[in-house]
Amino acid sequence: MKTQTFQIERIKKLLQAGDKKQIIHSINIFTTADLSSLMAALDKNHSLLFLEILLQLNRASAVLVEMPQTALKDFFSHISKEYKQALFHEGKAEDLVYFMDFFSEEEQKQLLESVLLTKKLQIQQFLKYPKNSVGRVMQSPVFFLPDHFTVSLSIEQLRYRAKEEPIYYTYCVNRQKKLVGVVSMRQLATSDGDTPLHKLMGKSVISVKTNTSLKEAAQVVVHYDFPALPVTNEKNELVGLITKDEVIDIIQEQATADLYARVGLEEDDRIFTPTRISIKYRAPWIGLNLLMAITASSVISLFEETMSHLIILASFKNIVAGVGGNTAIQSLTVITRGLAVGDFRFFSTYKAIIKELRIGAALGITSGLGAGIITYFWKGSFLVSSVIVIAMFLNSLMASLAGSCIPILLNHFRSDPAVSSGVLATTLTDIFGFLSFLGIAALGLKLFGGGF
Repeated sequence: MKTQTFQIERIKKLLQAGDKKQIIHSINIFTTADLSSLMAALDKNHSLLFLEILLQLNRASAVLVEMPQTALKDFFSHISKEYKQALFHEGKAEDLVYFMDFFSEEEQKQLLESVLLTKKLQIQQFLKYPKNSVGRVMQSPVFFLPDHFTVSLSIEQLRYRAKEEPIYYTYCVNRQKKLVGVVSMRQLATSDGDTPLHKLMGKSVISVKTNTSLKEAAQVVVHYDFPALPVTNEKNELVGLITKDEVIDIIQEQATADLYARVGLEEDDRIFTPTRISIKYRAPWIGLNLLMAITASSVISLFEETMSHLIILASFKNIVAGVGGNTAIQSLTVITRGLAVGDFRFFSTYKAIIKELRIGAALGITSGLGAGIITYFWKGSFLVSSVIVIAMFLNSLMASLAGSCIPILLNHFRSDPAVSSGVLATTLTDIFGFLSFLGIAALGLKLFGGGF
């Protein structure tokens, strides 16, 4: 790792010196991901020189497609029309489709006119598919063989094509080009050369459609643990392939999006994002949190008289809210993950909520009894201890209910459960926690007066 860091610093110095020959000689040891990180860290002038070198090595589009969107958007804003055309001349169609979103409609038209007709048609075909669909990211064309081919002929074709592209499975199509089966490499290697593929192939092929969402495709790949999945159109014609590597990228992006969403951040908010933009992204969520905090505090203000008689309550109100909030986040995380990975295809929503309520009840009783016993020996008040036990039990139930129901409801209404579930669940839990704790205390004060 230290050696790699040293080499990257060396390339930066070579860029400053403008030594293209030495950079070309040194650059081959780096992965695409390393070069992408380097490109994102360079200033305007050095990034242009680096782009020229990457174009010369036919690695430009592969490097740029790995860059964070904010950095890539800024990069495209300061490169010339000639550089963009050179990039479109060098890049793969599936990468160029991704770049199109960063250009105006006029620029898109000009760039499409600058490429070869075959590549132009490929790009236009990709653009017909919905955003965030398999069709936008699939590898195309894909290796396949007619199902009437023999094993010997198939191996001959396989040897030729394997020099040009990685091949995971041999997909079989009929005379109408429709996907009808799949043959593994092992089957080809161990079968008699005269055997036709249709006698070897498995006919239950797991595939996805071009309009399948990337999230759904990722779930299928993870569930079946395939290195790749064939992609078919509405006529069941084989048109592409989506690999496990691409799915891992999708999962990582989704995990980052979920992580950012839970704390009110945008995916584009990175360490190199301009301060003004970061403030713009974060301010609305800070305002929402402030509003929620004021709402919770207003509940406490309803019991100011009660707290003035029992100052001891101020020491314990945050215990009830804190434990309840943690219980809500635990339930929310389990349910949100279940929605993300498709667990609810095999388990009913009702059973999941009941399970979380049972867990909440058990945790509420145990934590409530623990807090009550500690309070009794610490403060010597049996009734205050009783209030804590009851309040923590009720609030834990409420926390489990909020943590499990809120993401399910948001998902039902086509809203991302990761975006606002946390804020809503913890705020509801805080409000109910303060209400139950101080409400029960007020009732005890009214019934028992000074003896309380």
